[in-house]
Amino acid sequence: MHDLIGTRTDVPAPDMGTNPQTMAWILDDYSKFHGYSSAIVTGKHPNIVTEDLGESLRKDATIGKRISGHRFLIQGFGNVGSWAALFINKKGGEIVAASEISDKI
Repeated sequence: MHDLIGTRTDVPAPDMGTNPQTMAWILDDYSKFHGYSSAIVTGKHPNIVTEDLGESLRKDATIGKRISGHRFLIQGFGNVGSWAALFINKKGGEIVAASEISDKI
């Protein structure tokens, strides 16, 4: 299955009979063959999303290892964006804007 899915081909999402745990299993198995890429599935548990955010920030030389003192824009305020905003806020970052497909946030 790992050759049939990809970040630019077919990104699996939770459906009937699946949940965030199922998506995590797919992510783990895909990573064994192609390296880690959290973009391979949607519907991941919020912990995976916030870990990815933290790892991205650690790798970015312009930001360094700190979230506090930095300003962030959140694109999408659903299950992923809202948890990312909570994580950033708890780490001392400032959310300056958030966007959503509708104006009901």
